[in-house]
Amino acid sequence: MAGEHRLKANGHRYREAKARFVRNAEPWCGICGAEVDKTLKWPHPDSPSVDHVIPLAKGGDAMDTKAWQLAHLHCNRDKSDRLDYGQPTACPMLHCPPGPATPECPYGPGFHWPKPTVRLAW
Repeated sequence: MAGEHRLKANGHRYREAKARFVRNAEPWCGICGAEVDKTLKWPHPDSPSVDHVIPLAKGGDAMDTKAWQLAHLHCNRDKSDRLDYGQPTACPMLHCPPGPATPECPYGPGFHWPKPTVRLAW
């Protein structure tokens, strides 16, 4: 049934799970790689949101928290239901940790993405 995924994505249990996920997630946007300020509230463009790595419109499961990643609201809106949006570039110094650039790595925060929760074959 078209829109069935939306029914699951609107309940109290879902909203509570999303709030818990945002509280516990690392503060890095899974789309742009920049830090997410968790103190900002919706509808601020930089406020935290939950991005479904596999969009609901493409068959993703609304309650599969392993397929969620933290994202800025504006990044998530720009990504929409695309699977190929904002693909990270791997750090050439593969030992770098997720997050901002370390003193040892000159490549900058765009190269330091959090470990993906779901690995897609791009």
